[in-house]
Amino acid sequence: MAQAPDLLAAAAGHHRAGRLQEAAQGYLAVLQRQPDHPDALQLLGMVAHRLGRTAQGLELVNRALQVDPRHEIAHANRATLLHALDRLPEAEKAARQALKLRPGHPGVARTLARVRRDRGELTDATRILRTARAEHPEDAGLLEELCAVLLARAAWPEATPVLGERAHRSSQPAHWTAFVDALSQHPEPGAELAPFLEAAYGQKHLDLQRLERATRASLAASHGFAEALDDPESADLAAVARTLGGSRLAMLWLRRTVVASGPWERLLTALRDHLLGNTEPPHLVLLGALATQAWHTEYAWRTPEDDVLPDTVDDRAQLAAATLAPLPHTAPPSSGALRTLFADTVGPALAARRIGSALDSLGLSDDATSQAVAAQYESHPYPRLVHVQQRPAAPLEDLVRNALPGIDLPDFPRPLQVLVAGCGTGQHPISTATRLSECEVLALDLSRASLGRAAAEAARRGVSNLRFLHADILALEALHESDGPFHLIESGGVLHHLADPMAGWRSLLAHLAPGGLLRIGLYSERGRADVIAARALATEHGWTGEPDSIRAARQHILSLPGDHPAAGLRHSHDFYSLSGARDLFLHVQEHRFTPLELAQSLDALDLEFLGFLHGQRSVVDRYQARFPDDPSMTSLANWDALEADHPRIFSGMFQFWCRRR
Repeated sequence: MAQAPDLLAAAAGHHRAGRLQEAAQGYLAVLQRQPDHPDALQLLGMVAHRLGRTAQGLELVNRALQVDPRHEIAHANRATLLHALDRLPEAEKAARQALKLRPGHPGVARTLARVRRDRGELTDATRILRTARAEHPEDAGLLEELCAVLLARAAWPEATPVLGERAHRSSQPAHWTAFVDALSQHPEPGAELAPFLEAAYGQKHLDLQRLERATRASLAASHGFAEALDDPESADLAAVARTLGGSRLAMLWLRRTVVASGPWERLLTALRDHLLGNTEPPHLVLLGALATQAWHTEYAWRTPEDDVLPDTVDDRAQLAAATLAPLPHTAPPSSGALRTLFADTVGPALAARRIGSALDSLGLSDDATSQAVAAQYESHPYPRLVHVQQRPAAPLEDLVRNALPGIDLPDFPRPLQVLVAGCGTGQHPISTATRLSECEVLALDLSRASLGRAAAEAARRGVSNLRFLHADILALEALHESDGPFHLIESGGVLHHLADPMAGWRSLLAHLAPGGLLRIGLYSERGRADVIAARALATEHGWTGEPDSIRAARQHILSLPGDHPAAGLRHSHDFYSLSGARDLFLHVQEHRFTPLELAQSLDALDLEFLGFLHGQRSVVDRYQARFPDDPSMTSLANWDALEADHPRIFSGMFQFWCRRR
């Protein structure tokens, strides 16, 4: 017959492995032999807690303490159970008793901190956790709890390095996202955050735009660039070159993102001109990073007033020339900085072009606007860089339940069939394919150049449930019979570029499965007031989609006073590359809508409006405060009234769900 110690050890093994029923049976077997066994009693109590029977678990732990009043683990577990039952004063007393028996116990410190946090005593909770971490710096639970408390306090300067440490240790996508989000709230992120930011650039799921903003702020705060950003012409550009050239973070920033800031663009342009006209020191790594940044922006910065390129033909001269125009599309260079530049720029572009040319095609319609839009995106695929904030995959039903409470879906077969109509360079379809579980995604676009980049990026990320097709929304009757019908169709930022958005919408509806959902994105008339002003300037000045004309337009808008109606474009990430700027305010075709016009379109198509996707909680709060009688928030008349008073709430575009009535 097995002895009690052996039974207890076996039960504890099941417990650690999460096999709770087996653990409970083992602990009960121990208690049959020794009814007052304190370890079996208190461990069985914790199993009961894990199974949702916390009150019963507390009774068992109390019995263990009657047998052994100095059982330190039982005191600690009793504190945990009392906290779970919201008996906070008793939980704190139990935690303090446990700490007397075992000072500095990390689990008890966590419980005590949770009690203080739940009472709103966040500063005390922080102190308790920091004290415990001083003794147990490697304890992941203490770190996790400290992050929660600091986030609750919104103590961004204090929280950000702690969140960075957690992300660096765990490598969990959600932890990296929390770190970057906190950085955006940090007033002056200093040099101590640079190692975490550097590590963040290795996380393929992070939103590059957020990462770019955080890096820009960190570099400015760490290196005292305020004066140089205010007046680049008077700055010590040699010192700026030394600082940036010696910063691994700055090199990652220039090589991986589009720098989206007017002041930084002016400083970096001045720095480029300084390096082109200066022979000492060579700064090859910095020149290479600036050349990569120039490639990312599609050489959107102002061109030098004079010919400042070196007369030599060495590596420095080639890197300098690459800050103004791409490297030759020939074999990769053999030397370090040039080879890195080629690998960052021309090499992937050539590969994407080969991939795009080999994709299947349905052909384009004979619609003149579609052909003009296709030509625009062949010249300027958009978006320039793909930044996908990948999240754990979840069933469509769960995503809809969170976004649209009260909406029921049919029992769709699996794998779910999804269409992304107008997929650009891959940001949208990669996000969809990784966000939805058990799905197959077909992504189509009328630009082979865009599709090639999208397919290459999907392959780089290992996204295998995503297929690409060269096609026009207006010519989907040629879709293969095995494609569709689709349970979900997503088309964001596409229909408003058609000559007749309703024609494209009807074309998509013809391929929607019964009960299927549509997720649509359309421009807001009120939200694009700055774009409308810029388009008026384009008409006035004769700006076109040609590269030199886009550069001239950008320089003009950068020079506008801050109160000019078009000056708001400078806050858009799209403004800082040629393809983005063209898509933003020089597009060949654009329609815009009000919420009331959306209602008219939906009625004409016999579609039910299910709700907007809101990027900001403040918008939801505003609506609910003003229209408490519309808990579903589906009155487009109400939304029209709200947007009239707050015209920037849909400054990106309307993103909404709908389905057939």
